[in-house]
Amino acid sequence: MPNLVMRPPPGSLLDETCRVVVRRQAEYGAGRGLPWGVSESAYNARNRELTYQYSSFGVPGLGFRRGLDDDAVVAPYATALAAMIAPHAAVRNYASLAGAGGRGRYGWYEALDYTPARLPEGETVAVVHSYMAHHQGMTLVALANALDHGAMRARFHAAPIVRATELLLQERTPRDVEAAIPRREEARAAARVKELVPPSSRRLLSAHQPIAHAQLLSNGRYSVMMTAAGSGYSAGAISR
Repeated sequence: MPNLVMRPPPGSLLDETCRVVVRRQAEYGAGRGLPWGVSESAYNARNRELTYQYSSFGVPGLGFRRGLDDDAVVAPYATALAAMIAPHAAVRNYASLAGAGGRGRYGWYEALDYTPARLPEGETVAVVHSYMAHHQGMTLVALANALDHGAMRARFHAAPIVRATELLLQERTPRDVEAAIPRREEARAAARVKELVPPSSRRLLSAHQPIAHAQLLSNGRYSVMMTAAGSGYSAGAISR
């Protein structure tokens, strides 16, 4: 995102960070056999108003949160951002996204969700059929920079207040900083994610079973139980 409006000097901390991030994203996507480009976005889950839900997603080794490899949500706007760093790789990735159904009438869809637990039965990907103005705007600015030699960055740096502080972008990459050791689950992520477990379902053909079958859902404060016969209960703490 910084490259949308800021011009990182070659070899600076910002420049090297952006290049490492794009390279790691591409490696992680290849390791999972998926298109790359993970960022915060909507995903294949909806609320009662059928509105897609939104969350932050990331790549192990770049993000600090645990369990980043539990989700597989690819956001096409991330490829547009990467086009400012690695345009040829971005073009190839866009071809993969298009082949997976990631492009619609008004441009690239918000996301493609490959997470097994959120896929319809028999499907390999769920396309999030929505457009977020914020992400569409970043896509337009990023592609304008990639195709027109950083035109939007030039406009930003033309402002006197920006020129007065350009020197801050010259920060060099530290030489004597030890590389961060990945967490144990992240070090094993590449081997684990290749074995995506397909979603499983349980179907009960009759409500009259010798043993009662039930489904229980809870968030720790509110619980709902439903039996195969249609009975059940809901219970939760009342906040005052």
